[in-house]
Amino acid sequence: MKNDVKSKNSDSINKNIKKSLIWNSGTKFFIQFQSVFFSIVLARLLDPKDFGIFAIGLIIINYTNIATNFGFKSALVQKENVNAKLINSVFFVDFSVSVVFTIGILLLSNPIADLFNSPESAGVLKLLSVFFIITSFSGIMEVLLKREMAFKKLSGIHFIENLVGYSVAILLAIFGYGYWALVFSRLASKGLSLILLSFKTNWFPLIEYSHKEMKQIYGFGFWSFLRAQLVYINQYYLHFLTGLYMNQTVLGSFDKAFELSKKPMESFGKPINSVMFSTFSNLQKKQKQLNNWFINMVTIQTVFIVPFYIGLICTAPIFIPVLFGTNWNLAIVPLQLLCIGRILGVYNGGFASFNIGVGDYKNHTLSLFFVSFLFVITGTISVKMFGMVGLCLSFVFIAFIRTLLVFRLALQSITLKFHHILIRIFPYLLANSILFICVEIYLQSNSKIDLYTLINSILIGIFCYVIPVIISNFFLKKHWLFPLNQVLNKKNI
Repeated sequence: MKNDVKSKNSDSINKNIKKSLIWNSGTKFFIQFQSVFFSIVLARLLDPKDFGIFAIGLIIINYTNIATNFGFKSALVQKENVNAKLINSVFFVDFSVSVVFTIGILLLSNPIADLFNSPESAGVLKLLSVFFIITSFSGIMEVLLKREMAFKKLSGIHFIENLVGYSVAILLAIFGYGYWALVFSRLASKGLSLILLSFKTNWFPLIEYSHKEMKQIYGFGFWSFLRAQLVYINQYYLHFLTGLYMNQTVLGSFDKAFELSKKPMESFGKPINSVMFSTFSNLQKKQKQLNNWFINMVTIQTVFIVPFYIGLICTAPIFIPVLFGTNWNLAIVPLQLLCIGRILGVYNGGFASFNIGVGDYKNHTLSLFFVSFLFVITGTISVKMFGMVGLCLSFVFIAFIRTLLVFRLALQSITLKFHHILIRIFPYLLANSILFICVEIYLQSNSKIDLYTLINSILIGIFCYVIPVIISNFFLKKHWLFPLNQVLNKKNI
């Protein structure tokens, strides 16, 4: 009887996880597809310099947004039981710090603009400082939906937010607002998101603070806060160096390459990792299910995310000039190098979700601290020696080191071995290799840079990837997957 109940509970958990993955990943894919389309339109309407000015504002705002998040929101997701007093206490701390940072940005906007030799960015910083207040409310609301695994609601909100934001940006860009089109669109989308979240959660904040309740998550919060600072360094330190040592046009081109390289990860990686974090948090004491979902996560990443990056690496020399225009050609090489680093980052993000979800946030943060320290050193040296290309190469190197460290840490919490995982994903790694070789052969034999060549290369890539995947699943299933299923079903796992 107990076994039947456990089996039903396990089936229910698995169905809920799969449903969340489908909704979160599916909607994110359409959001990112939408984003690529609209970003192409915006790139045709605005100059790289406009994106560079806006990027300076985001460098500062994104950091201070992280600095106001002391990891308590992640702790609320990870914690098994929470109450209203704890939620309100987290909001009180978050909101108080947000107000302080808003005032700080308003006072320091001009000196920051002078540092980057960009007087236009001072006004951008002042307006974007409103973000802190908005996120102190919306952050708690998103946590409440994530705890309920209500990713369908979250996905719908993010879809509408993205659509409205880009629509506002294009409309203002047409009327000649330049970089202000990007600023106002970001504020409009975040404001709308807050309104929609408030309707979906029915949560109303109360100003109260309980040290007794907060004491339970201060330990998690400290390490999560430190990890957030390190993640920011790994994501935006390159922007900082580019803005500091180069002009705004170069920064705009680099930012475009950086944002494009994030699209596959934003479409599939982050939604998958978000669901997986909640999943691993709920399955901390269920070793067999942890093993199963860990290997499922790695397989999903290999099948659905890696091929997009392979395609971007191959088609970047055509993709950029044909769709964005020749004035964006400076972004081609950075895009290719960043995509190589992102392939490694695909797995790194999943391993991070696992390590933090099972509660090993301290060791994970310490490993990230080492990598970030190394990143600052290599990035600073490379930008002075090799410019923007050197920065991208340092990004690839650090991505490799970081993935090795977090994977090694994850192996300590599961009973799988590396060869178990490799056996499972090998057919898909082979399919990705075939995709790369076939597209490269086609592009090398065709020197034309036009839309026809781009479409052909995409179709060839899809065909050369999908066919090997289908064949491997049909013919090699007994050889590659069945033995692993037997291993996973052993009692010692």
